[in-house]
Amino acid sequence: MRKIPLFFTKIQKRFEAQQGARHMIFEASDQARIASKRAIFAVHREDRLGANQQLVQARVSLEKAEKLLVRQPILRQEGVYAAAKEEFVEAVLFSDYVQTGAFQKNDQLFLEPAAFIGGLSDATGEIVRYAVREAGQGRVEAVPRAREAVETAVEFLLKMDLTGPLRQKADQAKRNLHALEQMVYELRLSRGFSKPPLNSSSLYGEETS
Repeated sequence: MRKIPLFFTKIQKRFEAQQGARHMIFEASDQARIASKRAIFAVHREDRLGANQQLVQARVSLEKAEKLLVRQPILRQEGVYAAAKEEFVEAVLFSDYVQTGAFQKNDQLFLEPAAFIGGLSDATGEIVRYAVREAGQGRVEAVPRAREAVETAVEFLLKMDLTGPLRQKADQAKRNLHALEQMVYELRLSRGFSKPPLNSSSLYGEETS
């Protein structure tokens, strides 16, 4: 058998170490993503304790992945890890919104710009679903409050020149704002108000009437 050069063997060891770390990062990230989704579901079910427990679990899993990435920084852009961070940001922002009625600064967030932008954009969709549920239970004041929060998010997103997946997420946030504007309009009509004045174009350049 031909002798393998020593530096070949070193490359092999580095590759095997990366593969092992990738597997552990994938596992920890997937656990964080699932826990974050469960936290969102718990918030919708008004299970505050359950939501907090899931957020703690997600945080622990992400911290485990972070420690692995210190040794293997080349794996930082792994898709599953990025998705887990976005899901966690979404869950924290949505949970804080439901609790306080506004987006809050939260030390739990991994404030990497891409993760925050993606998570914020996705959180607007959960806020729409929450507002619909609240309105269905007679708490219609939740709808204009939700519109204000989502409008704040969209104004922020429009300040940046987003491309690729983040642009797509921002576009969805605009559609979520449009949905809330329509809900507010319909609620006003159902309460017997005269037709409210609407701008010919909204923040995102679409008709709102």
